[in-house]
Order: sequence, then structure tokens, then C-alpha cells
Amino acid sequence: MSNEELVERIKQGENSLMSDLYMNCRRFIIAIIKHIGIEQAEDYEDAMQDAYFGLYEAALSLKGPVR
Repeated sequence: MSNEELVERIKQGENSLMSDLYMNCRRFIIAIIKHIGIEQAEDYEDAMQDAYFGLYEAALSLKGPVR
């Protein structure tokens, strides 16, 4: 399922699909975390968790259909 389809279904209340969206975006998230210089294990885990919730909030806040 594409990220766009996942976001549409998450917006419709299928929150269980959030893990699929997160896994699809995980490599990108890791690249950003490394780029900003987070290397300590505890900070890395916090950043990954923050990214998960940020991705969820972003998915829910999108207006209209996702292309």
C-alpha cells in the first residue's frame, strides 16, 4: 500500500496502519536524525519516538485527499 493510501486510511480512523506508514518512512527519518547529529542511544530513541508522533500528527492534519 502506498504512503498516500495509508494516510487516507489513517485519517479515516484506521490507526493500526500507522506502524506501516512509519516503517515506510523509517529510513528517511533515520537519515534526518543522523544529519542533525543525534548519536547517543537515548537521544536517538527519543528522536525516533518524536518522529513517530510527528508523522501521526502530520497524517491527521492533511486536508483534502492525498495525492
